[in-house]
Amino acid sequence: MDTTTPSKLHIYYDGTCRMCTGVMDKLSTSSRAGAFQGVDATKESLPAGVSYDAAMKHIHVVDEAGRKYVGSEAFLRILAEYPRWRWCARIGGLPLLKQALDVGYWLIARNRYWMFGRNEVS
Repeated sequence: MDTTTPSKLHIYYDGTCRMCTGVMDKLSTSSRAGAFQGVDATKESLPAGVSYDAAMKHIHVVDEAGRKYVGSEAFLRILAEYPRWRWCARIGGLPLLKQALDVGYWLIARNRYWMFGRNEVS
């Protein structure tokens, strides 16, 4: 087994965003918490091919095989880890729904500080 490949989904998120840290808090206490490794992109190293600017614009998920998921696709990948919600992840990947999710994600990501605020930087 390749020791550089994560054994969990690594979720790279904006640690200054209250919504982002809130989502990570929920994931870390969920029934599937062991499947995730949250990585605050403002404090920790990023994977190859993901710049700091890109990580601040969109959530990134890297799976066990090294595949990268960005934005709404990343959220669908996280949702797919929950057996009861896999069907939502599949439906969310359908063309028209995926386009709607992309627009919704873009609107929220672009306005997240205004909508949810910022965390204190330590």
